[in-house]
Amino acid sequence: MRLLLTVPAAQQENVTRSLLELHAATAVASAAATRAYLGGDGPAAALLEARDALNELDELVDQLGWTPPPRAVITEISAERELLSAAVGGALSAALERAARACTRYECGVCDVDEIAARVRGAGELVELFAQTELVERRGQAP
Repeated sequence: MRLLLTVPAAQQENVTRSLLELHAATAVASAAATRAYLGGDGPAAALLEARDALNELDELVDQLGWTPPPRAVITEISAERELLSAAVGGALSAALERAARACTRYECGVCDVDEIAARVRGAGELVELFAQTELVERRGQAP
C-alpha cells in the first residue's frame, strides 16, 4: 500500500540520512545477489527483487533529494508503507540516540537543557511520522 507522508522541514535531513543508510544496505544486498546469480548459486528472482528494492529506494530519495536543500521545506513523499516505515523508523532511532548523547553531555557539563529539549522535540516529530506509517497498517486489523 502506497502512502503519502508529509516530512516537516526540520526532519528532512534525518529522513534523508536514514534513506541513504537503507540505500547503502540495499546496494550491498543487491551486489551479493548479483554475485550469487553470476556464480550460479543464486536465483534470478533474488537478483530482480534486489534490483526492484534499490529502484524503489532511488525513487524515494529522489523525492527528498540526495542532499538536503540549503533551505529545507516541508516535503511530501510517496512510497510503499513498509519502506516509509523503515526510513522514518531509522531516523527516529538515530534521533533518540542523539537525545541520549545530549543527556550524557549534559551530565558532563558540556551542553544545556535546551539542547536536550531540542533533540527530544525532533524525536517527537519523528514519532508522529512513524505513527502515521503504522496506523495505516493497523486500521485494517481487528482490535
